[in-house]
Amino acid sequence: MLLLAAFQHAPAFAQSSPQEVLLTVRTAIATAHESSPALNRLRQQIRAVQGQKWLSTGLQSPKLIYTKEGIASGQRGTFDERRLAVSQTIDFPLRWYFRLKQVGAEQAALRQQLEAAELALNAEVKKSYTTLAFQLEMIHLAEQKVQLAQRLQQAVTTRFELGEASELDLMRAEIQLAEAQNDLGTAEQTLHQARYQLFNLIGFDPEAQSYAIHFPVT
Repeated sequence: MLLLAAFQHAPAFAQSSPQEVLLTVRTAIATAHESSPALNRLRQQIRAVQGQKWLSTGLQSPKLIYTKEGIASGQRGTFDERRLAVSQTIDFPLRWYFRLKQVGAEQAALRQQLEAAELALNAEVKKSYTTLAFQLEMIHLAEQKVQLAQRLQQAVTTRFELGEASELDLMRAEIQLAEAQNDLGTAEQTLHQARYQLFNLIGFDPEAQSYAIHFPVT
């Protein structure tokens, strides 16, 4: 099942000129994952927690200490002893362990949230994609219905002109044609809504794009 789409200025399919791009379910899901604000926020939180892991080791930045002692008598500004030392504070090892454990648990919880959000988004994209594919098929059936109604109306008109059909038969044929055309218009409107829903879901702005979608029989 494939949807063939032509996008202009699409974020994930940027092209110098409008060009047809094959949009599969897998591609739609991947694009949605890249553009989802909720997923991106979770990824940023995971990276932030990952950075906190190194801060939780208890290793503080070393300090450079320079001291002067023992001012010599009668010699202003001179010292008997000068010391240069490096000092660093290290926490007790158990504190490291519990801090790292806490950070690890927080990171694991965020990863689980991310996986759950990805699965939920996958389901939404698949549902929207399937709905769009179904509406494309409904368009095809509605077009066939219009064609049959047009043939019937033409046949009844010919018979009416020959005196073989009544005015009531002609009216019925015209009503059937009008109903078929109305059903086609409704199907097209529903198709546009399904297309906008899918594009919004995967991060495209339908109003800012020029595109065409086809559903080939495969």
